[in-house]
Amino acid sequence: GIYEILPRTPRMVYNVKKYCTRQPEQDYCFDFIGSFYGEHRANLDREHFGEQVSYLPAGASLRTVHHFAQVFNYGFHMYDYGMKVNKLKYNSTAPPAYPLQRIT
Repeated sequence: GIYEILPRTPRMVYNVKKYCTRQPEQDYCFDFIGSFYGEHRANLDREHFGEQVSYLPAGASLRTVHHFAQVFNYGFHMYDYGMKVNKLKYNSTAPPAYPLQRIT
């Protein structure tokens, strides 16, 4: 949709499978993917790498990316809609922290 970031398209899947399955292009794919997900080449399966990374990126909504930025900048809190909407949704002008103590 119009609010989706990095949607997964057939063209992208084709290119990833084509260029991430053979040398020397595969090393460039490792570098690119590693810059986002961490550098752990020893844990990567070279034989199936092209198939695995064809699922990346899976796309995300603009709101999901915005919430990720909020968590990164302000801590692990629920989505911040702004003071007015927060008051309606959370009965507080600021979003509450996730209740991690409830996780068992």
